[in-house]
Amino acid sequence: MEREGQLLERVQAIVPRLAAEAEESEKRRRPTDRAIALMSEAGVFRALLPERYGGDSLDLEDFAAVGMALGEADISLAWVATFLMEHCWLLTHFPEPFQASLFSGGGDVLAPAALAGEATVQPVDGGFILDGRWRWASGSSHASWVLVGAGAEGRPRFFALPREEVSIDDVWHTSGMRATSSNDILIDSVFVAEERSVDLLALSCGQGEGARIHGSAIWRTPMFPVLVTAATTPIVGQARRVVRRFAEETVERVRMGTGTAVKTQPRVQVRVAEVEQSAHEAEQQVRWVARDVARVRGDATLLDRARWALALARAAHRARAVIQQVADGSGGTAQFDEDPLQRALRDANTALTHVVFDLDARHEMYGRVRLGLDPGSFLL
Repeated sequence: MEREGQLLERVQAIVPRLAAEAEESEKRRRPTDRAIALMSEAGVFRALLPERYGGDSLDLEDFAAVGMALGEADISLAWVATFLMEHCWLLTHFPEPFQASLFSGGGDVLAPAALAGEATVQPVDGGFILDGRWRWASGSSHASWVLVGAGAEGRPRFFALPREEVSIDDVWHTSGMRATSSNDILIDSVFVAEERSVDLLALSCGQGEGARIHGSAIWRTPMFPVLVTAATTPIVGQARRVVRRFAEETVERVRMGTGTAVKTQPRVQVRVAEVEQSAHEAEQQVRWVARDVARVRGDATLLDRARWALALARAAHRARAVIQQVADGSGGTAQFDEDPLQRALRDANTALTHVVFDLDARHEMYGRVRLGLDPGSFLL
């Protein structure tokens, strides 16, 4: 626990400095180089690497704690960070010679990933030829490698390519999550060796290569709880920060035209209590999933995995509702560009369009599995 605690302390120490980078990052539609450097110096991108590669081997609950701490600074910057952390973990499930070549040098590997694509994969001797366009590659502005997902020989796979072998199409002009540089990846007839590819279904069951060669339990963990934790924690962390700031500012606010202290109004007291409890419940939901994952790991049933996915989606939606409630109770000043609350709400709204947060689909998948049916998707 000592290494985990030290990393969390380092992250908490840089949160104010990351928050100061958020506005400029949004203007640039990418994390500032300073923001990336701060996280790199704190060891963020090595959090889910094994110790043999200079990492911290964080388990899921510690990963969640780091993600929520980063989320207090800014959803977009935390989103890039948690996904890049998770993608390093994915790469440690690739064949051992390839992952060793990536990580043994000691530098950070920043590898955005994209599953949604219009792609063709042609199996050839020794590997695959890839063509296509993939969307939503968060962190593309600082990529050293990329990961793309596509079907090959009837099974979904991940493929790893160095940044210089792909093109990045700058399409990320959005209302929220602007600082994530979630651009498109273009690949034009590039050969990918077999050792730079991995079976996604094996990862979904907690049976990737990392489970065989790395000692810590995180490598026996199914992939999607790790992925959805990466997506959920920035929103939950920001909700936690928004609630704390709301309470602090409400103590000083005076109702215009009356001179009445806002804090004396029962409806304001109720709102403070409600948002604080809701933010706490969202955080506890995330922590419960992490602990339940630790209980079963690779022995998880499809129902376990459907339950975890639904629980995390509900936690993210609860956190967004908290941010909305605070915005509703914060008056007109919260709508100015310099107020981080309006950015937090835009970011949360955009983040929740991610496929893992589709509540109708998550409820349906859980219900299907609970009733003995196929879930209808491999995203569990």
